[in-house]
Amino acid sequence: MDIKTLSESILIAAMKQFVSDIYLFPHQEGYQLFFRIQQKHQVFMTLSEEKAQQVIGYFKFMGGMDVSEKRLIQAGSYSFKINKQSYFIRCSTVANFKQKETLVLRIIYNNQGQGYQHHYFLPKQLETIQTHLGKRGLYIFSGPTGSGKTTTMYELVKNIYGQQARVICIEDPVEITEPLFLQLQVNEKIALTYEALIKLCLRHRPDVLIIGEIRDTQTARAAIRAALTGHLVLSTLHSSSKEGVWERLIELGIGKEELEQCLGGVVYQRILPHYEPLSQIANNRIQYGVLFDMLFPKQRRKGHAGERKKKSSKKTWQKNLQKIWAYGFISTAVFYEEWL
Repeated sequence: MDIKTLSESILIAAMKQFVSDIYLFPHQEGYQLFFRIQQKHQVFMTLSEEKAQQVIGYFKFMGGMDVSEKRLIQAGSYSFKINKQSYFIRCSTVANFKQKETLVLRIIYNNQGQGYQHHYFLPKQLETIQTHLGKRGLYIFSGPTGSGKTTTMYELVKNIYGQQARVICIEDPVEITEPLFLQLQVNEKIALTYEALIKLCLRHRPDVLIIGEIRDTQTARAAIRAALTGHLVLSTLHSSSKEGVWERLIELGIGKEELEQCLGGVVYQRILPHYEPLSQIANNRIQYGVLFDMLFPKQRRKGHAGERKKKSSKKTWQKNLQKIWAYGFISTAVFYEEWL
């Protein structure tokens, strides 16, 4: 098997299992290739050092990276097409202290055409979010890496506004191609930072502003300013719970009074394996669904005390988890794994 065929077979195998990340790391007996599926790592294969370096070289070439440079951190991306469906592949490499390169691939499942579509375990949860989503204010979507936060934001905005709103998105990089939105991509090399692009976008008077991720104090402050000036702002932030978003924004230097004024709601989500054995066998693909945990202003004020907030969050998540387990949507193993 040549390197191109081997490399593409790895991607195809990963996509069949809806893998979010692929890792190729040095090991005692060469290199090990791991799949990341819902925060778990699964060993897919072991490669000799020579073969692994060839695979790394192939992906560096496809990602537009310098194949000869093995000392510096590099990042790139490219589009991989299979069965008339395009997938966005993000590549990054770095060498360890022994100067052996490592590779990480992120697979972006586009929600267009025949690409990945969210399946909601409890559809009324999505209706609840749409009901609470106002015409102004900041709404934060949180959850683990690869939990579909961007897809959720896009679907919500399309469901509510269709083609009747000016929607501007700022991402790093753009993961989902949506012709109805004006999509801008961060490029720090030419000073197109999140903060700079947010300021620019506000001059365009958008009805909805989608910010790919709040990573630092500058982006957080820019998002808050946009929300305080009467815009509807949707963004993501990494947190382990819905209440953790409030705490994280405080850590980033945002005042409590500002949050009280503009934070319209927080949505925490996870993607869980859908328990459909016959469907899995027929389609040769594991199905997944989204489960939400939501927090809107009135709920947050009721549970403002720290310990009480955490207990309330845990109780709500467990209640919904127990419901979808009772319906047979998830397996008993997944139920216990996700029981926070």
